[in-house]
Amino acid sequence: MIGHKGLTVIPKKKYTCQLDYSMTLVSVSLDPKAKIGERASLFLMKDDIKFLLCTLRQGVQENFKLDLPFFKNEKITFYSESTGKSPLNLVMFHEGSTTNSEDDSEIENELNEKLEEELETKIEKKLEKENNQKKKGNNQNKKGNNQKKKVNNQNKKGNNQKKKGNNQKKKEASPNKKRKEPSVEEKSKIQEKELMEIDDVKPKKKQSQSKKITQQSPKKRRKNKKK
Repeated sequence: MIGHKGLTVIPKKKYTCQLDYSMTLVSVSLDPKAKIGERASLFLMKDDIKFLLCTLRQGVQENFKLDLPFFKNEKITFYSESTGKSPLNLVMFHEGSTTNSEDDSEIENELNEKLEEELETKIEKKLEKENNQKKKGNNQNKKGNNQKKKVNNQNKKGNNQKKKGNNQKKKEASPNKKRKEPSVEEKSKIQEKELMEIDDVKPKKKQSQSKKITQQSPKKRRKNKKK
């Protein structure tokens, strides 16, 4: 069995430990949740002096292999600086553990495989989000265009109604407006009036004839009587 120990170093926080046994720092890896382009550096502090061990960047180099020994009762302090909030993961082996180049390469390969898988999943998720956002944007644009079309159609209908109203007003205001045909009742009333006028005219003719008779001479009257 390989004895190992892990340590997570959060940016801008110091991690100090007193070793109970000798250990060797063999690898440092950037947290898989780090954003693409995010950069983090690991420092070893001794006597308030910082020693840069490695700098990792997501999408470029996510892990770093070391062979840095620390001895029993030694006091060590790790410190990380990052452009984001992602921590660094450290792996250390106990003194006397069966660590060799083959074991180190196996561990490194496992870490690389995990990091590659996590990166692939992240990239796929980002692409899905971008595609979904594009689809939403296209749908919103389509809705906006449909609403504009509806508004334009409503405006056209309103304009057509206004035109019809104006045409009706013009017809009503024109002097050559056709007269409505009288109804049956109106026709009957008109005929009655005409008949009344005819009746009023007939007696006047009789009176005029009687006047003519009175104006005739007495000789003509006699002749008329003899006849």
